[in-house]
Amino acid sequence: NINSIINTLQRGKIYLIAGNHDILGAKSIYKKIRWCDKIEIMSEGFSQIYIPHLKTTIFGHSWNEKEIKSQLLESVGFADGDWYKILVLHCDIQPQSNYFPVTKQQLSNLNMDYIALGHIHKPAQILENAYYAGSLEPLDISETGEHGFIICDIDGDKRNFRFMPFSTRNVVQLQVNVNSEDSEMDIILSVKDKLSENNPDSLFYVELVGEYSFSGKISTENIVRKLREEGRMIWINDMTTVSCNIEYLFKENRNNIIGDYISSFGNYKSLGEIEYKALLYGLEAMIGEKGSV
Repeated sequence: NINSIINTLQRGKIYLIAGNHDILGAKSIYKKIRWCDKIEIMSEGFSQIYIPHLKTTIFGHSWNEKEIKSQLLESVGFADGDWYKILVLHCDIQPQSNYFPVTKQQLSNLNMDYIALGHIHKPAQILENAYYAGSLEPLDISETGEHGFIICDIDGDKRNFRFMPFSTRNVVQLQVNVNSEDSEMDIILSVKDKLSENNPDSLFYVELVGEYSFSGKISTENIVRKLREEGRMIWINDMTTVSCNIEYLFKENRNNIIGDYISSFGNYKSLGEIEYKALLYGLEAMIGEKGSV
């Protein structure tokens, strides 16, 4: 388990705070495990840990509730002195946030050597000495870009910060063009071609763009299922639009319900985007069941 893995550390120690997803409540897993001496979980609320041999004080805040709407930094003082000072916070740089709101100015006023921030899953620099490291791995398909951790080197008055990529997988967003003549297998092969250009361990978010015919709408669920059976972690967003010659449809169907439906929209050439989509959805519902017109 993770406790055993942490205990194998030859150098260093882990100092951890709880956030809004893993609060230090009565049922917290942190309180149910007898942790090894290589890890220390900071207490609920604000606390500090002294590391004499490094002349360093770590200040931190562990959550004990799901939301914190108060700007707690306004009422907290941090001991000053000659030691290095590191602050660890799970917070949000949004004044109206429900998740421990703070401002850049508040962080800047603290005179810390390093401020390690959590809550946002993507790496971001907030101040010269304040960073969100982000999550070590992407947690959903919206979390694109590199994932890893921040290394902070402190030597006297010198501060050096660098991001270290770590994740096994990254989210890759791709776009695949299809046309109204493509079969399900054609689309699968086109998607595979795009996937082959990237790390096979990636998480793939694929947008299908282009056109499909009324009678040829492809099931993206089938495509996703078949590709996942081959070991691809993939999600597909179908952004295709129906291929439709409304003028031809009206001429061929002016004396039936399809023609009546088109006429009900008036001059279809001057329709707005929403009205035009409504026209197409209705035609697709009528023509799709018949298969052809």
